[in-house]
Amino acid sequence: MAFQVGDGHVVINNCRYGLRLTVGALAEISTRLSLFGPDTLMQGLRSLQAEEGRVLLESLMRPCLPPDGANPVGSGSPVARLTEADIAKALPAICEVFEHAFAD
Repeated sequence: MAFQVGDGHVVINNCRYGLRLTVGALAEISTRLSLFGPDTLMQGLRSLQAEEGRVLLESLMRPCLPPDGANPVGSGSPVARLTEADIAKALPAICEVFEHAFAD
């Protein structure tokens, strides 16, 4: 998928993956983390654990994958194999995507 303003990227095992916050990605994050409503979502994002970071990464990667691309979710996905340290390294890129999306 072509780059759009606000997209970010993360490198996983020497492969570059795009990150994009879409309404669908936001809905997936909200549903998978059971954080409904903007205030609840905001509070939940402030106290992330590794598994929540994994959900964010998977959800933001999905819109940038080609239609026939690998699913970022599941045991065979690139995100499933990441360690907590790998997730922590990806968090700044995730934050940049959110900051850009909600900037004035």
